[in-house]
Amino acid sequence: NCGLSAEEDHQVHNELRQHVSEDLSLLDAAKAANKVGRRLIALKLATAAAAENEGGKGDKARALRVWLLSALGEKERGLEDCKVWIDESRQPSSVAWASYGQQLQHNAFPGAAADAYQKSLQENPKQPGVRASRAALLFQLRRHGQSLNETLDLFEAGNLDKHTMALAV
Repeated sequence: NCGLSAEEDHQVHNELRQHVSEDLSLLDAAKAANKVGRRLIALKLATAAAAENEGGKGDKARALRVWLLSALGEKERGLEDCKVWIDESRQPSSVAWASYGQQLQHNAFPGAAADAYQKSLQENPKQPGVRASRAALLFQLRRHGQSLNETLDLFEAGNLDKHTMALAV
């Protein structure tokens, strides 16, 4: 909604991508820009990648966009964008639900965040980070039995990275 024509929009985002790397896709350029602290450029590139659904990775691009909004201090805007994403999707993906859960969590809605994480896990049960986040939230909400079940599922699956293991513990 920036007022540019589709051709102008494509040209601007291609120029931004070239500032990062000529060889990368919009999404990969957004990730690279974020990695070196160029978050506003990363946000613009992730937005374009999501809009174009480049390489069928529109959900990943939109999740990055939402995370970047929050990282840039726009927590409410990130939550709002996720809500629209969920509401406008006929069947929201696990990535959409996980992003929504993360934004709810960062905006101090732990119960709703745990529910969103559960919906993400229903779509794709093999997400140890999401399961660990849900387990931690359930523990904070004093829903210890559910938290223990999620944690046991994590440990049974095995192969947890250090961050996920720390969160589960």
